[in-house]
Amino acid sequence: MDIKEKIKDALIKGIKNLIRPIICVALIAIILVSLFWAAIDGIKNNITEFFDDVKDHIKISGNNIEIDQDYLSQAKKRLKKLGINPETLGLGNDEYLNRFLEAEVVTNYPYLGGDGLQGAVYFERAKIDGSTVQLQYMEYSEFYSKKDSGEDLTNYFTVDTNDWTVHIVKVDGNIEKINYKNMVSKFSMPFEFPACLAMVSQNPQFALAVVKLVKDSKIVITIAESKTTTTTTNTESYTRTVADGEGNVESQNNESAEPQVSVEEVYSTDIFLSRAQTWILNEITDFNYDDHTEDDDPVVTELVSQSTTTADGKVVSLTNRKNTKEVSRHYQRWVRGATKVIEKSSNFTNLILRDSTITNGQGLVEVAKRCHDAIAQSGRFSYGATSGGIPIDVTTDTTVDCSGYVSWVLYEAGYKDMAGGQHNTHNDSLGAYGKGKGWDVITNTDELKPGDICFWGGTLNGAEPYHVNIYVGEESGKKLYYDCGCQSAIDALDPIEYVANDFGYAFRPNDEIAKALSPETTKDLKTKLKNYIDGIDNGTYAVSVRNLDSSSELVNNNNNKVKSEGLIKLYIMATAYNEVKKGSVKEEDVSGDIERMITADNNTAANSVLKTIGKGDSQKGIDLVNKYLKDNDYTKTNLEGELAQAPGDTPNDKTVTSVGNASKILNNIFNGWCVSRDYSDKMMNLLKNQLNIEMIPSIITEGETANKTGEQSGVVQDAAIISTENANYSVVVSASDIVDVEEAKTKIKEIATMVNNYFIENGKIKDNSDNYEEDNEIDYKMNGRRVCYKLPNGRYQCPLNNLVEGREMLFKLLSESEDTQSYERLMRYLLYLLTGNDYGVTEFDFNEFLNGSFSNVSGLYGNTAQEKVWWALIDAGYSAEAAAGVLGNIEAESGFNEASIEGGSGAGFGLCQWTGGRRTQLESYAASKGVAPSDLDTQIEFLLAEITPGGGANGYAKYQLSSYNGYSASDWKNASTPEDAATAFCWTFERPGIPRMDVRTSAARRYYNQFKDAERPSGGNVTSIQAVLPNYPFSSSSGFGYRNGPFYGPNEFHQGTDIPAPAGTEIAALGSGIVKEMVTGYNGGRGNYIRIDHQNGYETLYQHCNGFAAGLSVGSHVSQGQIIAYVGSTGDSTGAHLHLEILVPAGQGEHSSYFTGYDVVNPETFDYTKFPG
Repeated sequence: MDIKEKIKDALIKGIKNLIRPIICVALIAIILVSLFWAAIDGIKNNITEFFDDVKDHIKISGNNIEIDQDYLSQAKKRLKKLGINPETLGLGNDEYLNRFLEAEVVTNYPYLGGDGLQGAVYFERAKIDGSTVQLQYMEYSEFYSKKDSGEDLTNYFTVDTNDWTVHIVKVDGNIEKINYKNMVSKFSMPFEFPACLAMVSQNPQFALAVVKLVKDSKIVITIAESKTTTTTTNTESYTRTVADGEGNVESQNNESAEPQVSVEEVYSTDIFLSRAQTWILNEITDFNYDDHTEDDDPVVTELVSQSTTTADGKVVSLTNRKNTKEVSRHYQRWVRGATKVIEKSSNFTNLILRDSTITNGQGLVEVAKRCHDAIAQSGRFSYGATSGGIPIDVTTDTTVDCSGYVSWVLYEAGYKDMAGGQHNTHNDSLGAYGKGKGWDVITNTDELKPGDICFWGGTLNGAEPYHVNIYVGEESGKKLYYDCGCQSAIDALDPIEYVANDFGYAFRPNDEIAKALSPETTKDLKTKLKNYIDGIDNGTYAVSVRNLDSSSELVNNNNNKVKSEGLIKLYIMATAYNEVKKGSVKEEDVSGDIERMITADNNTAANSVLKTIGKGDSQKGIDLVNKYLKDNDYTKTNLEGELAQAPGDTPNDKTVTSVGNASKILNNIFNGWCVSRDYSDKMMNLLKNQLNIEMIPSIITEGETANKTGEQSGVVQDAAIISTENANYSVVVSASDIVDVEEAKTKIKEIATMVNNYFIENGKIKDNSDNYEEDNEIDYKMNGRRVCYKLPNGRYQCPLNNLVEGREMLFKLLSESEDTQSYERLMRYLLYLLTGNDYGVTEFDFNEFLNGSFSNVSGLYGNTAQEKVWWALIDAGYSAEAAAGVLGNIEAESGFNEASIEGGSGAGFGLCQWTGGRRTQLESYAASKGVAPSDLDTQIEFLLAEITPGGGANGYAKYQLSSYNGYSASDWKNASTPEDAATAFCWTFERPGIPRMDVRTSAARRYYNQFKDAERPSGGNVTSIQAVLPNYPFSSSSGFGYRNGPFYGPNEFHQGTDIPAPAGTEIAALGSGIVKEMVTGYNGGRGNYIRIDHQNGYETLYQHCNGFAAGLSVGSHVSQGQIIAYVGSTGDSTGAHLHLEILVPAGQGEHSSYFTGYDVVNPETFDYTKFPG
């Protein structure tokens, strides 16, 4: 056996028990034997190699997503031949590999409604009438069969598994194919990420908990349908004079002809990601329904007088003829607002700092989980009478049965009198123990709570039970238990559904060990909160704190009525579900709007709920809410009318609630008393999926939150349910009469921190640090406690310590895969948050996970490749030193030969010698543009996308800067010399085998000296088009040609170039000429526009303006460079930008224009010297 195989063999044997000492040895081995890395890389890379095509083996089976089992089996067999199996990875069970693969799958596929593996992507339709509905999946052939037969498919979607596009029927009856994967790819978790976490931390449950965060994601793509109805009325008026042949007037009257009315209906569809609640971040794009009518000012046109002579010689004259044109537009449209991103690094903090649990259980459930995990992971257990007694030692061969498992759980929970021999299910054994403790007895499964000890097949005072397990909770209508009654239950990683019809009874521990909070210290909390609130100078603050386990309100400070269009949605939600329960409303008719109302705090959705439960009458819906409030004794809450939804609308001051009422409804939801247990659970899940978690949830470092926020003029509120290992409680804080919103949010977080500290200090805190061997080098604490926890077998598990000690291994494993390089930066950042130590990333831009707006780089200045790269980087905001560093690296890589191939036949290609997947991505991007991969501009665009967070080259490029060899992206961006920039860029971007650093640094200095004081080159047509926005840098967000447009869908020919800029940016005329049109209004989607005739056959059109320059009118002369208008977002527009078109005579352009007699040409390639100066 050669040295490499020996190292690998030793690693495989040692890694099974890999905790901190082994990782230290591993780090020494890294230094001593370079082959160590080859061995560990071999494990990870082989796993990656065998599973990197998992997405090619996904299929739909019924209403479920499936990973092909033959594919999984073959891949695992190939791994085992290499000596890599679950034990090698420290997993103990190959089911973990399946779970890790599922994490990569779920965020990339749709939710289909089945009971198996589901995707996390949902589709909803925002209809023209202002309502929303979640679309249901329909099998492909059935979908198209029903479409062909003319059936209504408004509420359905299907999936084409050839390209995994989602198909819907638009309002016009045509099919829309949605390539949704481009929208959701940023949320995926590569398989390597949890696999690396499991290998390094040697805590597969920790990695599995991370996976569950991913699987709990919900991503909603909205199909918003809008309609504009334009009614044009032309009315001719005149003076009608009748005279005889001599000219004598016989009659004269003012008259009008019959009005001529035309109606035009224009439909549009906007498809966008509206909200995402994911493992790494929450993203919210607000959108509201706008239903209003606008009337243009009447346009009066003078007409030529007419005169006719009748048969009897009379002369009929029509004088003072005028045509009055009146245009009225009825908008029924959805208007998108801003997108907000909230990072969620605390998710990882929670997992690392406490027992990683996939059930979110508390108390006894947590202990039950740890014991169950130890059994499942040991692989030594089989069903049978428990051998060896209590406590069980998982390091020796043993057997276990249900009663032995429950006895062991009780022992580990603190009931040390369980120690000893065998306990059984009989009434004189475990039954007698529970009786002796005076525990509560439960006889109905509907009354079970997590942690209850359940006996089956007997009664407490009658027949002997045959089985016992521990209740965990209910999920999707299934009651789940930790169970050790059979081998499959032992091997299960999660609680199982136990189905039996002979439930006997359950014990609920309620003695001193299981006791809840001590109430004696409540007074201290009241005093502390009162003193804090009294000391706030600005605003009025109200607080309610409630112990949800006992339903007792511990604090109620300032319980007056407060304005609240945010918290009122809690009561609207409850009323809606109450109407569903009564059968008055179908759940599917309101569920989508309820979700958006709660998770995104959307007023339009709330009004839609009111209209639906009121059977089309919003006022009746409002009356139902107020009746519900009265019936359920929410005496300080009132819904006065519909909620404000249009910009500028003022909320109704009489829509109010109190912190006490809000605390009460949260208590009812938590305990299952709001409407019913099932509907309470639905409401609880919606609150858990709240997208705005920047206030109370952000301060909860250990535990789970469910909250509802509210914000309107002068008011900020948050109402949250918090579940920790110490207690379940709610805290509601309202800040009104405020001036500074951000200050109020800070105050709310400080109040919530006081409340949370109270429960930490006064609850029964588990402290597993007493017997932990001190290590002065690593001493991380959280809330005064160790971050390690004790396993049932007596060993301590420290995921954080393992990650800290094994960080270099983790960083290397992640950075070597293109799919996980951004996750390497994320882990460095998370470790910084957890420990306070700098691991190379102390600031992390979560926009690195977002596909940005780089579709192309239109402003490439210069006549050489070096000039173009330099100015592209400078225009992107990078310093001269950073730009020179990039140029120096390109010089070393390719000598600025965009067609360069490494060694003439190697893997590297182009300016940066892209290889592997990155080369493939570049080639795909070039193909999407219809150009060769050697196209210089395309390579520069691709380079910028790879180094700019939020870039993406239409989604083909990924962010590539990662910390390596002691350098980070910030070292490159902030370098003080071109030499330092070249070195940092070499290691963070290129990462070559042979660096030739002298070539890179000397070239960087040369280019720095050449360009640092240079003036921008003319750049030809780019310089000219730049002149259209003289005070703002040019870029293109959507170019000329066919595109999948936001309003008119695929195969729309975009007749100009869209240039994004802030609203109000000055627009200049590109040439002198005469104002031909200057029109306000919708204008078929063009919005406000101005059209300049350059008097030589060419014209320019400037659309979506928010206003025109003073003094201009039709017929005005303008000079080249004269300010003529201002950037806006009128008409069909998704944001402030200028749409520029160039019109040329028909037959001379690239595509026919909407204007008769004209063609259009590409503004980015047009020769602007044809315009007069």
